Amino acid sequence: MSSKPFSLNSADAFRSLALGVLLAVVVVLQQMLTTHGFDYQSYDWAMILNVAISAALTQLGINFASNEKRQIETPVGAVGPKSKET
Repeated sequence: MSSKPFSLNSADAFRSLALGVLLAVVVVLQQMLTTHGFDYQSYDWAMILNVAISAALTQLGINFASNEKRQIETPVGAVGPKSKET
């Protein structure tokens, strides 16, 4: 269940954490494929951690500002995907 606008719940935190971990894995795999050998010490671990934290914080920000329809609340109304109700 989504949280209300301008609030977070444990599901939001879990989604953000999962995104950060998955993105870190993808970046490590990308570095494995672009470097010769499997020398883990040559990977840019600071960049990998920075990308993962940035992705998780961005996801938390989106979850914080969006409503249950995944639309971001603004002073002029909600912005985002239209509901499929007609």
